[in-house]
Amino acid sequence: MRVAVLSDVHGNVRALEAVLADAGSPDLVVANGDLLSFGPSPAETLRLLRELPNVRFVSGNNDRYLIERRWEGRPVDGWEAEAFANLGWTAAAIGADGCDFIGQWPFDVRVDMASPLRVVHASPVADNVGMFPWTPDSHLGQLVSEVQEEVVVCGHTHLFMDRRLRVHRVISDGSAGFPFDRDPRPSYLLLDDAGGSLKAELRRVRYDVQAALRDLERRNVPFAQVIAFQMRHATLMPKHETDYARRDLVTFAE
Repeated sequence: MRVAVLSDVHGNVRALEAVLADAGSPDLVVANGDLLSFGPSPAETLRLLRELPNVRFVSGNNDRYLIERRWEGRPVDGWEAEAFANLGWTAAAIGADGCDFIGQWPFDVRVDMASPLRVVHASPVADNVGMFPWTPDSHLGQLVSEVQEEVVVCGHTHLFMDRRLRVHRVISDGSAGFPFDRDPRPSYLLLDDAGGSLKAELRRVRYDVQAALRDLERRNVPFAQVIAFQMRHATLMPKHETDYARRDLVTFAE
C-alpha cells in the first residue's frame, strides 16, 4: 500500500498540483489540514482535492477557524486584522457548500499499514499545539502518549521531522504549500509498506513560485504581503519568526 500525506497547502493550488503529479497514483491521499486559508486559490485547491479518487481529510486549526467564523469581531488594523480578513475572503471563495464540507472533517484518522499510523494535523492534544524538531523528547512523548498506533504523522509546523521515541515514531510532512525551512519546494510524505515494513520518504517538488505570486497579486488576496514573503523565502517574516521558534503553541491567526 502506498499512501501520500500532505498538509498545509494553504490555498497554493500550483504547489498542490506539483505534489500530486509527483505522487503519481497512491492508494490513498491523506489531506492533513490547513488546506485552504491564506493562499490565492482556496476554491481550486478544494476542488482538486475533492476530485481525487481516494482521499481522506483531517481538519487543521485554520480549517476550524473558517467554520468558527474567526474573522468576525476582530481588530480592524494591523497584521492580525489582515490575517483574519483573509479567513473571511477564503470562506467567501469556497462558499457555503465548501464550509459545510470542511465542517465534516475529523480531528484525526487512522491508516492501517504494516505499522498502523495516526494522522493528526498538529498533535494528538489539539489542532494548534505543534510538534517541532526542537520539541524535547520528554514533551513530545507526552503529546503522543495516548496514541495507540506506533507512528504519528503530523503537519502544522511547515517543517519536516522524523523522530523516534521509546514507543512512538513521530513524522512531520512539512508543507505542501510553503515550507518554513528556507527551501521553497513544497514537501509531502510518501509511505509504502510493500516490503512488509513501513518506509517513509519525504518528497520535495518544484513548482512555479512566480506564477503563484502573480495569483496573489491578481486576486487582491488579504494578507498577501506576508504570504508572498513566505512563498519567496520559505520562512516566516522576521517580525514573526522569533515567536514561532520559541513556542510550541503556534497558529497563523491567533
